[in-house]
Amino acid sequence: MRTLLLIISFIAQAATVFAQSDTIRFQLINAEDGTVLFVPVNQIYPVTKDSVQIQATEIIALSLSANIDKPFYFEWGGWRSRLITLRKDSAYLQVLPITMHDFGYYKQYYEAHECPICGDTKKLLPIRYSLLTVTTVSNKKKKAKKYFDGGNCIVQPWTPKLYCGKDDFQF
Repeated sequence: MRTLLLIISFIAQAATVFAQSDTIRFQLINAEDGTVLFVPVNQIYPVTKDSVQIQATEIIALSLSANIDKPFYFEWGGWRSRLITLRKDSAYLQVLPITMHDFGYYKQYYEAHECPICGDTKKLLPIRYSLLTVTTVSNKKKKAKKYFDGGNCIVQPWTPKLYCGKDDFQF
């Protein structure tokens, strides 16, 4: 009788592990002071241009069954997390801490002059931040292939520096 109970107990525990195999858990952390974010954040899929708002509670649980192999990042108030690419077989049972405005992550891609999504080096453009004037707008067509217009002139350390024309992605 003891052997039967042990086998049933093992099967019940294994079922809970398999049920979690397509779920990954995140905890979003503010890089300024290390506190956990409890505000709504956007989960952005840059390649498909999809954006999903997520209510950030203490732990965010995402299913990998719907969005397999699509890179995404979290964004809140202009801050951005690192680019994350997951596969269905890469689910984690522990909670992954994700730092918001993790601009140090993209430094390796700036230096290599390489897109973090596709790895392309030829379709990258530097991003220029400035106020638009009449002269800038009229010259935009002439200089369209030399830079990407980033808009306003407020630049922070985490402001994107390069733009990939292939993926329509700023980093």
